Amino acid sequence: SSDATDSLWDYFVYALVFTIVVELLTAVLLLKRWKVKKWARPLWTIALMDVVSLPIVWTIFYYMVVSAAEAADVATTALGVAETFAVVFEAFVLLLFNRKALTLKRAFWMSLWINAASLILGGVILEFIFTL
Repeated sequence: SSDATDSLWDYFVYALVFTIVVELLTAVLLLKRWKVKKWARPLWTIALMDVVSLPIVWTIFYYMVVSAAEAADVATTALGVAETFAVVFEAFVLLLFNRKALTLKRAFWMSLWINAASLILGGVILEFIFTL
């Protein structure tokens, strides 16, 4: 129905904004810790790559769960596949556009930390919402 589509779209927009905010804040902490002088390019890269990667992550997660709904641990497996994609994809995008600011190792660490932060905080918030 149209209402279900509208609410899913609203939820996606909220999730996207939440993801961008959490990942940018986490990235700022890492950039400060690593004493990176120029932050604008890495932060813009994160915001833009979230716009690309979040729909892909949601699609992977949704189709894996729907296509194998009878399997016991499908949701966990789908989440693992989707988040692994996000970490690897975003690490390479970070490196590609920020070679002066980030090494390969730091790009992967940043991607791992920003994705972990948004996944964990998003899970905590969802758990809180569903227990109200």
